[in-house]
Amino acid sequence: MSGFTVSSTVEAVAIGNFDGMHRGHQALFEQVGPNGGIVVIEHYRATLTPHVYRTRFTDLPLFFYDFDRICDMNPDVFLEKLRFDFPSLRRIVVGEDFLFG
Repeated sequence: MSGFTVSSTVEAVAIGNFDGMHRGHQALFEQVGPNGGIVVIEHYRATLTPHVYRTRFTDLPLFFYDFDRICDMNPDVFLEKLRFDFPSLRRIVVGEDFLFG
């Protein structure tokens, strides 16, 4: 469903659309630390920095979730997905406009 293999080394993730990868996004990325990753909620409206071009703005690994596949998940199911995809996950970092479900 998520399009990638499970990452057992990621301990913290920043979650968001991250279209543009601006300074505010960079501040979130700093909070995940060296064993962190970025969960990009990929949406067809991403026009500023589409898909893998986002890798140009960070050294952290990017994990893409398709918006249409997760948009109907309730918060508990989404958290279970994160726990499965990132078994070592200890922290989730989001921006002020992020909503679970």
